[in-house]
Amino acid sequence: MEKINSLIVEDNRKASELLKNKLQKYCPSLDTIDQAMQLDEAKSLVVENKYDLIFLDIGMPTGSGFDLIHFLENRESDPMPAIIFTTGQNQKEYLLKAIRVSAIDYLYKPISNEELIQAVHKATTRIRQDIDHSSYSENYATTPKTVMLEQLSVLMVRGVIECVDTMEIKYLEADGTMTIIHRTEGKSLHSVRHLGYYKDQLLKHPFFFQISAAVVVNLSMIGRYEHSRLLLTFRDGETIHASKRGGKDLKDFLRN
Repeated sequence: MEKINSLIVEDNRKASELLKNKLQKYCPSLDTIDQAMQLDEAKSLVVENKYDLIFLDIGMPTGSGFDLIHFLENRESDPMPAIIFTTGQNQKEYLLKAIRVSAIDYLYKPISNEELIQAVHKATTRIRQDIDHSSYSENYATTPKTVMLEQLSVLMVRGVIECVDTMEIKYLEADGTMTIIHRTEGKSLHSVRHLGYYKDQLLKHPFFFQISAAVVVNLSMIGRYEHSRLLLTFRDGETIHASKRGGKDLKDFLRN
């Protein structure tokens, strides 16, 4: 069984130690439990280590817990960790933000043992699903790239799964820890899976290409690419920008 590494981001040392003690006592599925009392310290730790789960306070002396979320979203390497917010701030605006970044749970202090156990169970279930999928993807990596994935299973809220033909997908866009699947026809789909989950499947497909940390496009839908502006124009007229790195990779790919 894979080890699950976690990080507590909490500026109150007493609250941080209390949470760590509860996790060690009631949540044996967690292996490493690191602690950070400042946002800069947390950023350094997530760069140096791979965390599967972060317990994140919202109100911090030098900013907001959402600042760390934005920092995590802008990385191009590791997948987004699962997030459990732990806060004493009972404000609707924060709850809505937490929902938007697809947090596993939003716990108010003082946190009961039962609430904590349930939240960690939800998190570890999702983490292990992603680990199982990654293991499958690694085994599948030897499959020739010319073998196309015909359908993509899109997991949405409340466990709804929509099967989408891959060639109906125009592009995929990260939205916090969620993914928006833009289609040629019909409404866009909002998946509770992070973009990295779908990248593992689609980047083996000959037509899908990553143009930035947040966007994967279907090249068969592209009508034009202007490298000087890093601008892609879809056949239907919609435009989207590539990152500098993604744009260079795309230019090199299209030239070959």
